[in-house]
Order: sequence, then C-alpha cells, then structure tokens
Amino acid sequence: MHSTRIIAAILVLGIAVCVIIGPTYLETTRGELLISPTAEYWFGTDSLGRSILARSLGGMAASFGNAIVVLFGAIVIGSLMAIISILQLDKKVDQAIILSVEAIRAFPTIVLVLLFAAAGIPNTILLILFFWTSIWRLLRNLLAIQQNQPYALNAQLFGMLKPQVLLIEVLPNVWSSVRNYLPALLAEILSVQTALEFLGFGVTLDEVSLGRLLSEALSLGFAAPWVWIPSLVLLIISVSALIWLNLTLSENQRWIPLG
Repeated sequence: MHSTRIIAAILVLGIAVCVIIGPTYLETTRGELLISPTAEYWFGTDSLGRSILARSLGGMAASFGNAIVVLFGAIVIGSLMAIISILQLDKKVDQAIILSVEAIRAFPTIVLVLLFAAAGIPNTILLILFFWTSIWRLLRNLLAIQQNQPYALNAQLFGMLKPQVLLIEVLPNVWSSVRNYLPALLAEILSVQTALEFLGFGVTLDEVSLGRLLSEALSLGFAAPWVWIPSLVLLIISVSALIWLNLTLSENQRWIPLG
C-alpha cells in the first residue's frame, strides 16, 4: 500500500503542476497547421497552428479548476441539507429532501445532466445541483450515527443546543470520513463535466477545456491523433490519480457508497 501512496502522490503532484503552469507559463504560439510532434512543438499543433502541449495543459487547468468549484459548491449545499435533515425541525422537510434526492438519483447521471444542459443551465450550476446529493447522503448517515454517541449527548446535557452540538462537536468528528471520499467524487465530477464539454455544452468555440479538445477527434480522427490524444491521456491520468488517492485515504475507513 506504500507504493500506492507514492504513485498517488506523484500523479496528484503532476496534476497540480499542469494546473499551475498551464495558464501561466506556457504560451499558445502559432505555427504551421497540423504539425506532427517535433523538437519545437513536442505534441504538434492543431488545425489553427496552436501548440497542443500548451492547449492540453491549459485545458487541464480549466477543467480541473471548474471541477473543484463544483465540488466546493456541492460540499456547501450537501452539508447544509444534511444538517437540516438531522435537525428534523420539520419531518416533512426531511422527507422532501429525501424524495428530491431519490428523484435525482433515479436517472442515470449523464442522461439527467444532458436533459438539464439542453435547457441552457450553465455546467457549473448544473453539476452542483446534481452532486450535492452525494455529500448529503454520506454526511447525513454519519451525523445520524454520531449524534447519539456519548460525547454528543453529554454536550446537550451541559446545555448546548442540538444545532450547536452538530456544528461544534459532531461535524468535525465525521469530516475526516467525508474528506476521504472527496477525491472519488471529484473524479466523477471531472468525468461528467468532460463529457458535457465533449458534446458541446457549456463551452464556447474560443474556450479551451479537456472536453473541447477531445471533441476535435470527431473531425480529425486518426489523421492527426496528436491533437486529441494528449487530452485523453491527461484525463485518464487525472481520474486514475484521484481514484488511487481515494483508495489510499479510505483504506482504514468503512466503505460507504456515495450513491
């Protein structure tokens, strides 16, 4: 398992380097159209003469940055909804949340996302509204278990209100378990987001992203594979690194499905 930690750390570090140097260090210079990899252009150029290396790293930075924003939004909304459910100020509210989550999760992820994307909802908002359910489901189960533990009951006996107990005592204790599953959730977000971009949702013609770069395979195919293969490799490496990181973090945790 130590080798898994090392591999995961190396891959995650590589992703971080791409995100940092992609938009700042490499410049997209123009050269000849569709040049195969050379000493000057390591990954060749695209149909407009732009460096594939620069565009791939820039696309990685853009897609990964958007996925992190979605993850943060999902954490905020999912945590809030989980606390509301556990407080049970009104059981009808909890039942409404449960029915909403079940309705969302009843459909295959990509099908439901495509339906709402076709309605013109921005990708970031759309993905947040979908993936908060994963955080809610996991956190609600953990809070429900921990709120009946002796330390939580003792806090209430000392005069703390139930919302205070959840926020101050219980939530910090369960957060480590939630944190361990965030890499897997981020990998799923990145995959779905790339699929939307590949199909043309949420990105304009002048924007760069992994999905947008992969869509060039539809027009160029194997006539110029160097245009889209780097983006595909970056996506596979990113998702694999996040999954390995998830396995490393959760090796000592009891497995709880994300939904």
